[in-house]
Amino acid sequence: MLVIHPLSRCDVCLDEYSFATPDQTPHAISCGHIFCNVCLQRCNPSQCPLCRKGFTRDRVKRLVVDRLPPNEAAEVPGTPGPPLPSQLEREEILLLQRLALVWRENAPQADVDSVITDVKRWLSENDGDRHRPLRNAVEAIRRYANLEEKLAIQISRYESKKSEYSHKSKNMEIIHKNFLEHVQNLESQHKTQVGYSTLTPFSPPLTPPYSWMTPRNRSPS
Repeated sequence: MLVIHPLSRCDVCLDEYSFATPDQTPHAISCGHIFCNVCLQRCNPSQCPLCRKGFTRDRVKRLVVDRLPPNEAAEVPGTPGPPLPSQLEREEILLLQRLALVWRENAPQADVDSVITDVKRWLSENDGDRHRPLRNAVEAIRRYANLEEKLAIQISRYESKKSEYSHKSKNMEIIHKNFLEHVQNLESQHKTQVGYSTLTPFSPPLTPPYSWMTPRNRSPS
């Protein structure tokens, strides 16, 4: 049976595991990481918040654990860990985790903007120099968004040029087709005229003698 420390927390929401509510007890996914089921069901898409490996929601396993009593926890070697994070540190960790959740392809832009707005507001209210990881994460997302915007502009220009060239190509095909039809019509007319001239030659001119055209013979006087 798995034994956990009484102060063990979910790495996403940072809340202590509560054994009074089944969804807030430890749950494991295929990659081996453990979170509360509430946070796992909120993952969209279904990817581990830490390693980003995919998991299937209906295969999330609730762990059967035994809580170590507080008096025994202090006697277990290595059990006393670092002091609990302060409220400010917990807020920073939560914001970093929110940034990590939206740092994926096809994330809704509204979700990204909402998290960045919250982070900037939080940094403005606190000493930004003391929270360099959070500031660097926001800067990385900003640069990525700028690159995405530039790429979208280039793709739009390419599609526009492609459409323009396609339109010109179709016009050239129509002009070429009409030109060939015109040439064929001229050739057909020429052949018709030549054939008519061969079958019906010009008649020779009329020549005398005709009685009404020749002078009458006069008798000698």
